[in-house]
Amino acid sequence: MILVALAATSPLAMVRRLGGKRWQRLHRLVYVAVALAVLHFGWAQKKDLAPMLPFVGAILAVLGLRLAARQRHQTVRPSDRPTV
Repeated sequence: MILVALAATSPLAMVRRLGGKRWQRLHRLVYVAVALAVLHFGWAQKKDLAPMLPFVGAILAVLGLRLAARQRHQTVRPSDRPTV
């Protein structure tokens, strides 16, 4: 259901209708969807969790890249630079 809501609100018209902050808050639910997908996959593979490890690794890598990009973006903001 989360992914359906994300797909329905992806077009630019929906971004305008919802407003940027509400749209962004809704689209952050993708993290909840990923966590639930991993949990669901783990429950389905009750005996052997090894097939799940590449997916978990990929998810952690992507989240790590996003976190690094966010940290870099926050530290290099032009408004934060001292004026001379």
